[in-house]
Amino acid sequence: MDKILTKNNIFLTVMFITAFSGIVYELVLANTLTFLLGDTILYFSLVIGFFLLSMGIGSYISYKIGLDPITKNHHEYKSLKALIIAELSLGFFGGISALILLALGSISIHAQNTVVSNTEFLKLILASTLPLHGIALLLICGIGLLVGLEIPLIYRLLENTEKRLALILASDYLGSFVGSFLFPLALLPQLGILKVAFLAGIFNLTAGILIIFSRKDISKKIFLPAFVFITIILGFGFYGSANLENYLDSIFYSGKEPMTIIEQVHSPYQKIVLTERETKEGKQISLFLNGYLQFDSQGESQAYHESLINPAFYLAKNHKKVLILGGGDGLPAKEVLKYSDIEKIVNVDIDKAIIDLSKNNELLSKFNDNAFSNPRVEIVIQDAFLYVRNAKELFDIVIVDFPEGVDIPLARSYSLQFAKDLKNILAPGGIIAFQVDTFDTLSYWTVVKTISASGLYALPTHTTPPEGASFDKEGIIFASNEEFNLSDLKYEDYFWAKSLLSAQNLRFSNKLSEVDINTFYRPIFLHYFKKEFWSAFWIGL
Repeated sequence: MDKILTKNNIFLTVMFITAFSGIVYELVLANTLTFLLGDTILYFSLVIGFFLLSMGIGSYISYKIGLDPITKNHHEYKSLKALIIAELSLGFFGGISALILLALGSISIHAQNTVVSNTEFLKLILASTLPLHGIALLLICGIGLLVGLEIPLIYRLLENTEKRLALILASDYLGSFVGSFLFPLALLPQLGILKVAFLAGIFNLTAGILIIFSRKDISKKIFLPAFVFITIILGFGFYGSANLENYLDSIFYSGKEPMTIIEQVHSPYQKIVLTERETKEGKQISLFLNGYLQFDSQGESQAYHESLINPAFYLAKNHKKVLILGGGDGLPAKEVLKYSDIEKIVNVDIDKAIIDLSKNNELLSKFNDNAFSNPRVEIVIQDAFLYVRNAKELFDIVIVDFPEGVDIPLARSYSLQFAKDLKNILAPGGIIAFQVDTFDTLSYWTVVKTISASGLYALPTHTTPPEGASFDKEGIIFASNEEFNLSDLKYEDYFWAKSLLSAQNLRFSNKLSEVDINTFYRPIFLHYFKKEFWSAFWIGL
């Protein structure tokens, strides 16, 4: 009886370890794809779906492993050997899965930045997301298939007791729970995605080593060297992950001009990278959040923030109290502080790390004119949606400066519910300024229609890019609880006046008939965004 308990305990421990590692691999793959491509819901759903499909296929295939065609019984040794090989393969491919995807992402970025003509087919393929999606699918399905093999094989190797199925499923569910619980709360924020993958791989390999040493009928000369060799590789990867990450980042953030990473921070919400490069105009800095460019100091971001904020001040009746939602780089606050009649600015951002970087980094704080150290600026670390929902005071101007809504959580900033909440905190004659990615697209017009449906008046316009700028006009929408009057505004009054006035010549009533209202429950904005930009929506930059 003791022998049975010992044997079962070993395999149940193996089941717990492999379940823990399996769920971690799943989360690593989903998080890495989300980091590179955005859209958390899409990639988590696809990873989970293909992972489960592959697990089902693996479970079905397991029946054929070790099956005697005559007796229809399974050979224990062949099943044991298959389980050891599965653990070895899982540990290796799961351990390096994040490294493979991040390397492909960096190669894709490099190819994007070095393509000079449409005849460079290899670079064009690498610059797309096709290689990344293909390899990611192979990793998801391969790891899922191996995980699917494990439960039937371990079930077969357990002693035949009445609790066999219950024990194995309990170990599997418990391991999955521990992995999914620790991943967001401890593993990812403390170690980073590369170390987590390497560690899960090493953990998986220990399960295989445990099986090898628990059985006398397994040849240690064949399997043990392979396990030790791969464990050493993953161990080197674990301890050298900082150097690996720096090397991949040096490619990922290189751009068309060589960049130097001067600071990077992993927060619970995003990866923040600040880079520096030499240009003809001198040193320039760029800020990236999860690989996506937030601003570049070489003139382009200045045009954006001036086009977003200055017309809002022109249109608003009063300027005393300003609410900035997002804007963790301090640049909206910098622009707002140019107005002397400002009494109070409340800057709400969910991520303390970006606020601290913008306040304490010498280059970044210099670029934002130390906006967050100004006594008129009150910083609130909170989810902007919760802040707006619970706010008691009214604001004369509200600046909505979130990253583009390429994800459901970010698409909330363009939802009907959020627009109604903003309306409730807007003072009479107040103005709300929304940034909405590219101008005159279906995704842009659905936000215009949504704002109008909330009971606010919408004024569509766009940024005024500098001469020779290499980027599209960014969409801006101003909203108010009173009708707009532009009769006194002339083209020559301000550099942004031409954009504001010319946008009114669009027959946007026709545009609105083509789109639906974006709500929290039905984020149609994402559908339009993907429909319009899927072919050009490359990785990160």
